[in-house]
Amino acid sequence: ALYMLALLVTPISEYVMYFRNDMTRALDSREMLPAKLRVVQFVREKANGKPFSSYHYVPDIYDYSYQYLYLWDAWNGRPLPQEFSYKPGETAYIPEKVEILQVLPTSSAKPEKIFFIVEKPGNKDFLAAWWGQQRYGTIVGTQEISPDITVYEATPAQEKGK
Repeated sequence: ALYMLALLVTPISEYVMYFRNDMTRALDSREMLPAKLRVVQFVREKANGKPFSSYHYVPDIYDYSYQYLYLWDAWNGRPLPQEFSYKPGETAYIPEKVEILQVLPTSSAKPEKIFFIVEKPGNKDFLAAWWGQQRYGTIVGTQEISPDITVYEATPAQEKGK
């Protein structure tokens, strides 16, 4: 009888522990959709309807998830960022992006804000190299969305001659 009780209690306790500990970690993990959705929502709220650009550092090198989240938002009527990629001027690694952007409403306004979405790096040297490829004026805000994801808000770089 004691053995049968242990067989019944052990799975139930594992289930309870999952919902107390592991599920919270999963919702904050950079690999999971809920954390990325919170990031995009935060960026849109901070942009406050103004034109913005969004650049993304992910340890996977390519930032497909953020690109597709912005495109999904655009299919559902939300404005696209002026530019959204892992670095300024880069679109070649998503071949269909150019075609998709031709059907979605875009704006040619200059971004008033720039957001950098930085996921916890596996290699600090890669992150340093990524920052070296970015162009911006001043970092004006930092927000940790989860232990794995931080968003930096910056001003655009000043154009030469101004």
